[in-house]
Amino acid sequence: MSEPTNPQAVRTAQLEAEWQLFRATWLPIISSPYGLLSPTALHWLDVEPQTFDDVPGSWRLEPIDGTAEHRIVVRLDAADGITVDGAPAEGDVIVLDPVSGSLRDVRHGARVLTPTVFPPQTGQPAQYGVQVRDPEATAERVRQGIPTYPYDPRWRGPAHFERYDERRPAQLHSIVEGLVKDLSLFGEVRFELLGQQHTLQVYAGPPHELHIPFRDATNGDTTFAGSRLVFAPRPASAGGGAFDFEIDFNNSVNGPCGLTPHTTCALPPPGNTLPIAIEAGEQLPPWMKQPSDWAR
Repeated sequence: MSEPTNPQAVRTAQLEAEWQLFRATWLPIISSPYGLLSPTALHWLDVEPQTFDDVPGSWRLEPIDGTAEHRIVVRLDAADGITVDGAPAEGDVIVLDPVSGSLRDVRHGARVLTPTVFPPQTGQPAQYGVQVRDPEATAERVRQGIPTYPYDPRWRGPAHFERYDERRPAQLHSIVEGLVKDLSLFGEVRFELLGQQHTLQVYAGPPHELHIPFRDATNGDTTFAGSRLVFAPRPASAGGGAFDFEIDFNNSVNGPCGLTPHTTCALPPPGNTLPIAIEAGEQLPPWMKQPSDWAR
């Protein structure tokens, strides 16, 4: 005679299988050659020409008459080996023009050199830079892997999303020291975990999904101090409004700034710090260092 099945054990095994499927789906998303794991540098530019050890050419900003905007111009020698839109380039080349909308495809071997604009914010002008994306870095980081906590059903609980009647403006720190982002909070998630009630505000996510940023007591120790994210599907039946769901912190992941310091993502609202250690989800990648106090 077979032993009676423990319903709780069966349910835990099912949830763990769903978590493993999530991990198997998530890792290819971030592992594309020029994806979230690929940035190896982010160089900020000025009107004075600058050179960088890892990027050929002399880079500068060129003011656009009658506007507060700038073009990004790079001066190249043929020996630099840079291509622009697939062709070898030399001389002065405009690689980004925000007025015309021109953005050139700049490459150095297998690396992509992406001209970047950090838009103006309240009290802060636009910032311009060049981000280096290297598929070899992606391959090495995939090889190292991202450690995670083992699945634990304690970190899953009932949750409710409530959309605000009006968006609430919020100026949040970005991961870049001294740079802020003007965003708006459009709702909040209320949930129960380990018998306690918590609330997290939300400012990002496509129509089909909430991206819920949070900090907790593991930050700066086993996890990235800037933030982590947990996702929640938004049912079409909710019509963009309130809905109930199960929040599962086992599915917590590092955002872009928790995978490489060479990005500009916003950090969580001040109230999104949980007073407990969420020992679930992704931990600090082995190639990452903890950020400065600005980003904590």
